[in-house]
Amino acid sequence: MCNMFATSHVLAGGILGGLLAPRRPALAFAIGIASHAAMDITPHWGKVTNEEFMAAAKRDGVLLTGAGLALAALAGRSAPGVTAGAFGALLPDLNKPCQYFFGQSPFPDVVDRFHGRIQCEQPTKRRLRIELAAGVGLALVAFPYAYRIGRRR
Repeated sequence: MCNMFATSHVLAGGILGGLLAPRRPALAFAIGIASHAAMDITPHWGKVTNEEFMAAAKRDGVLLTGAGLALAALAGRSAPGVTAGAFGALLPDLNKPCQYFFGQSPFPDVVDRFHGRIQCEQPTKRRLRIELAAGVGLALVAFPYAYRIGRRR
């Protein structure tokens, strides 16, 4: 199984959606998908066993739900862009829980093959530490940013 923390994707997609398309959800959604691809080509933690993936995914699912809700709540009138960007950034990784729970991806094979090819993953602890630090950094930027744009617009 593969993994870049979905919470990082949600935070980055939310930031970009709110910044570039605060009241244009369709554009923000597309921006979120593009941000996902850009993040997946950077070196990150992944290619782990199903057990390691599920242990991380459970925690990540709780974090991304809280992060997404907090971003939307803080973003005020920019919430459509923030929320759509976050959902767009999360969308490409829905193949993983669908494969785990239902035995198949919701996407065509060509999409899954492309997604798998662009990912630069290794199961090293060093990459895990870097990814955790990146997630914390994104959170430190995302929440104050969402609050600021929510009050400004």
